Amino acid sequence: MKKKRFILIILALTVALALPSVLSGCRDGWEFLEKPADEPQKLIYVDICFGETEHLTGYVHTLGIEPDVKILVGGSSANNLYNKQGEIIASFNYLRVNYIKIIPEPDGENS
Repeated sequence: MKKKRFILIILALTVALALPSVLSGCRDGWEFLEKPADEPQKLIYVDICFGETEHLTGYVHTLGIEPDVKILVGGSSANNLYNKQGEIIASFNYLRVNYIKIIPEPDGENS
């Protein structure tokens, strides 16, 4: 009898602690339950403008700051620029970016 009461108390405490998190929609710490994406992320061909004469063209995964990008103190951040095969070819700092423009891919590009 005491063993059943002890188990019920533990179960009630567990539910009482987990219920607010579940009801609030909190997903922190539960990422291990999500399936990883099977398909690779699509690359976007862009022109990154740093000034009137400074431009970089290449591919990015997103038009914003990527989840794996490190944000440094002071607001600057670094992001990667990729070639068509998804290999990193450059890194740029968002602090210096004026704008990022989506442009059409060049025909027959192999880089």
